[in-house]
Amino acid sequence: MSFSHTSDLIKVEIIKNMIDTKYNEGEKMSSLDKLLKRFLELDHDIRFEEIVKVMKEYRNEIKQPKGGSSHYSFVKPGCSRIVIPRHKPIKKMYEKMIKKVIEEEMKEYESRT
Repeated sequence: MSFSHTSDLIKVEIIKNMIDTKYNEGEKMSSLDKLLKRFLELDHDIRFEEIVKVMKEYRNEIKQPKGGSSHYSFVKPGCSRIVIPRHKPIKKMYEKMIKKVIEEEMKEYESRT
């Protein structure tokens, strides 16, 4: 895993620790939390269906392509549209886009609590 800035690494570690801390009491980690952790670690085996699951969890509307295109749009009011092609494998740049969404959502959640 390579990061352009030390602050990126620190943010990822803080978020992973937030997820891990929930389960230190012997609870089982939910499948969603496991998936979020994989995105934060930029796992290379991310599937398009997992992107859809995460984006739905964060209240994004998914718009399927028309006219033979493979590019799906993920839209959330007040946020920029994210367009991701449904290809295998998912390119790292798209994984980074989703990682950024997760980090922003977690930051927003933290500010509310």
